Amino acid sequence: MTILVREGRPIRARSGNDKLEIEGVRVDTRPGTVDALIDWLIRYAPDAKSVNVEWASAGYPSKIELDHTDAIDDEVSFEVVEFVPLDSDS
Repeated sequence: MTILVREGRPIRARSGNDKLEIEGVRVDTRPGTVDALIDWLIRYAPDAKSVNVEWASAGYPSKIELDHTDAIDDEVSFEVVEFVPLDSDS
């Protein structure tokens, strides 16, 4: 599932090639900000069997992959495709 987030709020979601309405997508358990993504990583990484994190040069995680078991299709991954920091003066 791909979720477009702006200012910490999900505004559009897609699963595969299907566009989904936000109201029909459970996004409240997905991190909506970089801070929430880091908090999610800190919470779930210690129990994972394998963890892979790639960091952008700006210092935020650009890709996170966690696998808790050897079962097929139980991996969780997040990828930050584009990150635009909010203006700190606003």
